[in-house]
Amino acid sequence: MRTDSERGDQTPIAVRTRTVYLAEDDPQLRGLMAMALRREGADVLTFPDGVALANQLDLTVMAGDPLPDLVVTDLLMPGMSGLRVLGGVRRNKWPVPVLIVTAFADIELRKAAKALGNVDVLEKPIELEDLRAAARAAWTRGS
Repeated sequence: MRTDSERGDQTPIAVRTRTVYLAEDDPQLRGLMAMALRREGADVLTFPDGVALANQLDLTVMAGDPLPDLVVTDLLMPGMSGLRVLGGVRRNKWPVPVLIVTAFADIELRKAAKALGNVDVLEKPIELEDLRAAARAAWTRGS
């Protein structure tokens, strides 16, 4: 908990923690990406695939809990692609920014993702600072 010590005020300052749902099937990359986002102060929930991510989004809504501030998903994963996850988010009209990470970022993918709105695409191999910058930009747009 932070306080405003410059004014001598010890009243706690409310700091909002951002929540990120992160799906990546490569466990090592998933861990690195989660660590980078946690360095931005985010509370990161990780998932091994798109199915687990989609299920958690559904459970979050059914429980009446707040949606995450950002969804980060790999494009190609077993069970459900990141583009299908994005489609579900948009179909349900959930106002959540989505960041797709892929080694296959061609123009058609970018067009398809942009058509679904509020999406950034990062190419692998991913630079963790680019991920952090994209998350900050998404949070700024969503504020």
